[in-house]
Formats: sequence, C-alpha cells, structure tokens
Amino acid sequence: MCLATAFTNKEGVETVVAQYVAKVEFQDGNVILTDILGQETVVEGMLKNVDLSKNTVEIYCPA
Repeated sequence: MCLATAFTNKEGVETVVAQYVAKVEFQDGNVILTDILGQETVVEGMLKNVDLSKNTVEIYCPA
C-alpha cells in the first residue's frame, strides 16, 4: 500500500499537514486528505505536485 505525507508550501516554508494519506479529494477550493484511519484534514489551496516515488503530496496555499 502506498501512503503519502502531505505538506503545504506557503511562501517557501514547508509544513506537514497530514501523514499516512490514503486518499486525496478536491472540493470548493479545498484539498481533502484522508489518512489510513479515515481521519480527514481539509486544507484551503490547490494541488501543486504529487510524487508517488517519494510518497509526497504538495499543496499550494495562496499567501
């Protein structure tokens, strides 16, 4: 199973917002991250990059 770590990038500062992410959804300008236990984290922004070889999800958040 491939699980990812999601982070935001605000003004060049990376912050981890969710770990063990199994599902990524988009709704009304938000990125919804669901981890392996079903806990949802909602981040306002847009998907910037998904790297499956590094298991990362990068979310761009406007300043």
